[in-house]
Amino acid sequence: MIKPYILIRSSFSNAILPYLNLMTVKAMKNIYLIILLFAFFSCKKDKETQTSVEGRIMDKTSNAPISKAEVFLLREKRDCWTCGSGITGRVKSDGNGNYFMEFDWDNSYHYSVASSANMFFSNIESGGQSINMGKNNKVDIGLQPVTYIDFHIINVDTLNAFSQVDLNKYRGGVATFYGGGLDTHYIDLAPGNVSFIVHYILMNPINSTYQSITNPMYSPSFDTTEFSIYY
Repeated sequence: MIKPYILIRSSFSNAILPYLNLMTVKAMKNIYLIILLFAFFSCKKDKETQTSVEGRIMDKTSNAPISKAEVFLLREKRDCWTCGSGITGRVKSDGNGNYFMEFDWDNSYHYSVASSANMFFSNIESGGQSINMGKNNKVDIGLQPVTYIDFHIINVDTLNAFSQVDLNKYRGGVATFYGGGLDTHYIDLAPGNVSFIVHYILMNPINSTYQSITNPMYSPSFDTTEFSIYY
């Protein structure tokens, strides 16, 4: 009674096994095809969103290259006026001022590049220069070199302790000086190799005098120039 059962079972297994093997092969082929399609579209998407930017960092007054300048990749959330931009990548320029960056573009952000270097004004606060998705971004950045102005503040109306000078700083704000017999120095940054305006106000509350003074000035880059103010 047992042997016929074994023979029947073995015959059934031998008959169905080729079909099972065929189904397994087809299933494996389908899985392999799905994996290939997934990899293909993933690579295609990465290729489409991959973005690069290159350029040169230079002194905007002389076009001389700036080596070891920091170059920042900035991004700002679209349709968000209060979010502000943040740094999402950075590199340094080489000895010829050249730089290169590569990243994956995210359509929910605006992208730009900015730079800063020792003894130069940065352009980060201005938001840098915008770039587009793709590999055709060429952005050269000219940075403004700095100079130092040594303001020599001298009080000549020694009998009037209420005399006052309000000096407008180049990057905003006011430096105030007052008092009889004052003789001091104040150092401020300014743009080098270009003309700029020095503005200050002389005030005397005792006799109600008020005088606004502007003076054009020029100072070489990376140098210190003295400017005297008498009040």
